[in-house]
Amino acid sequence: GNQEVFEVSELPISVGEYLRSRFLEHLEQQSNTADMVKIKWAIYDWYWRFEVIDNSCYSLDELSFKSYEEFEECPGVWNINLRHGFSSVINSLLEHIPEANIQYNKAVKRIYWDNSAIPAHTKMPRSSISNSQETIWESIPFIECEDGEIMSCRHLLLTMSAGYLKRHLDDMFHPELPKEKCQALRGIGFGTINKIFLIFEQPFWEPGTEGFQLIWLEGESVDTTKPDWWVRGISGFDLVYDNPNVLVGWIGGKAAEHMESLDDSEVLDACVSVLSKFLNREIPTPVSIVRSYWFTNPYIVGSYSNKQLPYDTSDALLETFYEPLMADAPLHRVSKVEWPLVLFAGEATDKDFYSTVHGAMRSGFREADRLINFWSRKRDDIILESSQAQPKL
Repeated sequence: GNQEVFEVSELPISVGEYLRSRFLEHLEQQSNTADMVKIKWAIYDWYWRFEVIDNSCYSLDELSFKSYEEFEECPGVWNINLRHGFSSVINSLLEHIPEANIQYNKAVKRIYWDNSAIPAHTKMPRSSISNSQETIWESIPFIECEDGEIMSCRHLLLTMSAGYLKRHLDDMFHPELPKEKCQALRGIGFGTINKIFLIFEQPFWEPGTEGFQLIWLEGESVDTTKPDWWVRGISGFDLVYDNPNVLVGWIGGKAAEHMESLDDSEVLDACVSVLSKFLNREIPTPVSIVRSYWFTNPYIVGSYSNKQLPYDTSDALLETFYEPLMADAPLHRVSKVEWPLVLFAGEATDKDFYSTVHGAMRSGFREADRLINFWSRKRDDIILESSQAQPKL
């Protein structure tokens, strides 16, 4: 179809408002029978559910249309199926990092990012990471782990999910994050989508089938008092590459969160029931079910980020969110330098590729470059200051 280009000042309030207004406009321009209008509303309802899942949000009415204009598709092959799963990507990144530099199962309880702003009675004894003059003695960031261990560092790079950050915003940082950074975080949403894998003994579908999309003709309303209300959050079941006996169901929003609270047998029975209803025949019971639990994972609290309506209020909101927490630090003898104490990365901080793995990786490269540039400038400044301090003959 035709691609519409908007000026920022012309953008509708939300994605939901735009889609709804254009769909109603379409209906007004058409002379459809009542049955055809019902079918079109059902397809519209399916597309709404699909977009809720794709954007990991709870409603398109809370989603920024401006972010739709900014999001970019990653060039190259769209679907890359990794032979050994995503762990192979992590393993390749770990190849050149000494094993001793990585600690596992070290949950962080609290981040002390500006020691000079912490009351004396709350300060804890700790050892410095360095005896050099380059250490920021009073403002060096340090973390308190759940097991009580204290770790200090020159720089702290945070890559936790936006969902985890939003949930722990009030109790993780000491002192609290600056007000403008907390306000910027309001423009970042973080919803839940999940996958439900149904594994059958053999395919019950015909060769060439591409999957089953669920288009409900009963209308938009969902009766949450019914036990299986959450199946209305499923957009459909797709085939799985290189797994000919498997279907994967996609589910989003509050329905995805509720699904996580159910037993495997309840989810399996509900999925079989809805597939049988749409195919108008009995289907075999899957031999097993595998599903994700992104919302109840305490260190993720959802799936990936989206941009909320407050995002439209400022062109610099995202930069405010991920700009480092800085401190004035003594440089060598006399000068001072703006020292990046705490840096922020993760998919939610990437303007173009948020919600994606490549966006997360690119944000890490961005902050690594920031530190490389900082230390390069700092070294040059020390050399310059030292040369100026030499006595002239």
